[in-house]
Amino acid sequence: ASLGRVAAGIAHEIRNPLSGINIYLRILEKSIGDPQRAHKIAPAIEAMHSASEKMELVIKRVMDFSKPAEPQFAIIDINVPVLEAVHLAAMTLDKKKISLETQLDKSLPCCHAVPNLIEEVILNLINNAVDAMADQDTDKCILVSSSAGADKIILTVEDTGPGIPENLRMRIFEPFFTTKDYSTGIGLSLCLRIITDHHGTIKVMPAESKGVRFVIELPLNRRGRQDVKSINKEA
Repeated sequence: ASLGRVAAGIAHEIRNPLSGINIYLRILEKSIGDPQRAHKIAPAIEAMHSASEKMELVIKRVMDFSKPAEPQFAIIDINVPVLEAVHLAAMTLDKKKISLETQLDKSLPCCHAVPNLIEEVILNLINNAVDAMADQDTDKCILVSSSAGADKIILTVEDTGPGIPENLRMRIFEPFFTTKDYSTGIGLSLCLRIITDHHGTIKVMPAESKGVRFVIELPLNRRGRQDVKSINKEA
């Protein structure tokens, strides 16, 4: 049973960057030999390098499974990993004709977090939103935002999909619970684990118009109250 849970987690975490690599490979196939598309080759190769590095991180975490270590926290600008996730998802969103808007507060204080894990959470939520709107022909939008609250940073991912029935909202973070035939049901439980490790919370609620909104709250530590500029000066 434990091996099955680990295997499902590996499959889910590798699927996202692998899908990105496949998309960029198709771009390379169309661009090689076509001078008018030559400018797309270098960005595609760079994006493939980034995606493959993310897969290597997943494999390393699995290899270290027998000796789990504390997450390597750092004082960071939370908008950086959020934007990394947005950029990684950009090709998929464009292909599926889904618009994505970001409303990121550039004056946020820094916080104590693990950048690649925050990126993983946001990417999972974006991909969930994409899946939720798969059967829609129009009005397909995702909004990713960041803001500051009292002693916390708030991240939200909101979509215009069909929403989640109220009787299922309490179950979606359970490991292996899913309403999709092709899904392992591990993605949101991974998000919950990561945010819990950050001593934060993640909640799901209806969006203002339609769809669903995921709200993440991350606590600020004492150093986290320093602004981005002061952290950059120290570096």
